[in-house]
Amino acid sequence: MHSRIPSAATGIGSMPGTSAAAACAVVVGEIPEWPALPELPARGAGADMVGRTAAALMQIDPSFALEAVPTGWQRTGRPGPDMRRARSWLGEDLDRFEEALAGYEGPVKIQLCGPWTWSAAVEDGSGRRLVRDSSFTAELAEATGLAVAEQVAQVQRRVPAATIVVQLDEPGLPAVLAGDIPTASGLGRLAAVPRPQVVAGLAHVRRPGDAPMLLHCCGAGLFTVAREAAYDGVSWDAGTDEDAEGAAEAFESGVALVPGLVPALSPGTVETAWSLFREWWRRTGLGSDAARGLAVTPSCGLAGARGDVARAALAVTREVRARLPEWDGS
Repeated sequence: MHSRIPSAATGIGSMPGTSAAAACAVVVGEIPEWPALPELPARGAGADMVGRTAAALMQIDPSFALEAVPTGWQRTGRPGPDMRRARSWLGEDLDRFEEALAGYEGPVKIQLCGPWTWSAAVEDGSGRRLVRDSSFTAELAEATGLAVAEQVAQVQRRVPAATIVVQLDEPGLPAVLAGDIPTASGLGRLAAVPRPQVVAGLAHVRRPGDAPMLLHCCGAGLFTVAREAAYDGVSWDAGTDEDAEGAAEAFESGVALVPGLVPALSPGTVETAWSLFREWWRRTGLGSDAARGLAVTPSCGLAGARGDVARAALAVTREVRARLPEWDGS
């Protein structure tokens, strides 16, 4: 039912530190069955999720260039120092990933920021969030789909025997849907974007025939949105989202579930994560047979963790996933 999403442990993407080579070594060493391309936001503006995706978008259209401003990011339409750094870092990350995966055959995962989170994080020249402009968000969804295809092609050239899965990061989407994005003054909130419009934008990014795609949000699982937009899977923090019924409905409709089971900043033990999984999975009513093919991740990105903690979180994630094939439901 969910054959396009690997049954393996993987990471969310972000890692601590500033060395791409070191991060790739940890990822390939700790989650070797499904390594994820590291993101290193500690390097500064342009290495974060929004700036990194801007670098990918600029390969499609230079007018998506951004500039770091005190309030975050602003669209300038012309590449400057921030975008030059972002493009350089993205190229370096791909180079080090290629080196770490020399001779590798199997699934890999890459990540880009989704159009709703990206547009909610970026201002126009007047300080207004771009998410309020429906024409722009439609244009952005189109460009994001093309950027996804280009990133997949680049990684495929570098790692020819890899099967590439794309994770679309949408941590800001619950606030977009709820009308909880602040206005420029901070005194009000932007109107909620209607769910049909959100689904249409996501569906435009997720095109038939493309690489398998996961919709990721560390908070709410967005199970209904992922199903309606025809995503192959949904990734979320299973410790914070209690919508077990929504998860079960998504799974039964063909959407793979990729629960985040290991706290990013305090991974604890395998037993702690395993207990969380068993309690949550029982509430879905799906049964142990369905659980055996799941993928598993940390609860969220690891950029805020110490290096040893990040390594431990990935190791615990791998060990939890290893238990699933033999689980009898008890």
